[in-house]
Amino acid sequence: MADDTDRNPTGGLRVGACQTPEILADPDAALACIEDFARQGAEHNVDLLLFPECFLQGYLVDPDHVSRHALDLGSPEFAAVLRRLKPITPTVVVGVIETERGRYFNTAAVITGGRLVGRYRKTRLMRGETVFAPGDAFPTFLLRGVRYGIKAGAHVRSATALPDGTNYSRPVRWTVSAPSGTAAIAAAETGVFESRHLPALASTCRVEAGGMCRCPQGQAR
Repeated sequence: MADDTDRNPTGGLRVGACQTPEILADPDAALACIEDFARQGAEHNVDLLLFPECFLQGYLVDPDHVSRHALDLGSPEFAAVLRRLKPITPTVVVGVIETERGRYFNTAAVITGGRLVGRYRKTRLMRGETVFAPGDAFPTFLLRGVRYGIKAGAHVRSATALPDGTNYSRPVRWTVSAPSGTAAIAAAETGVFESRHLPALASTCRVEAGGMCRCPQGQAR
């Protein structure tokens, strides 16, 4: 995606956290939901759109569900997912049950214009998530000149150093959480945090960032 400063005149990132219905074992319905939220996000000039953990296949940590629906991100099946998401304007962070070499991961896939930009595998797994292997990396991504990282679950509220010594908490600018706890953390100088979800976390972001927290009435949030 081109670095389009006209989309958001603030010069930062406009991030939307999507409060979705629960969809289990129905990737087609999940993709339709992503498309719907993306249309709403585009209307609000959202740059980065966040979806819950394991959203594509449904968050269910039953081993049968995980093994039946897990996707290899290099597979033809996931390539079909990317093709379907190609028309979407915002960059999306989508929760995926990923499989690789016989292991399963609770993964957040970063997708721009139908292209897999990268992934974050959840590192701090909950007690009931033993079906997943923990991730061991904290990748960062660049969008519109803003570098951001991803956390999930209990990790959202923790301060974690990146391999280069950068700390997620400072000088991080924005923390945005989707309903299940997936978060994007961006080192933006300016920006707007738009969310109708988790007001307590929104309040925390306001204190940490010293910025503005705006809650639109539309459904893109």
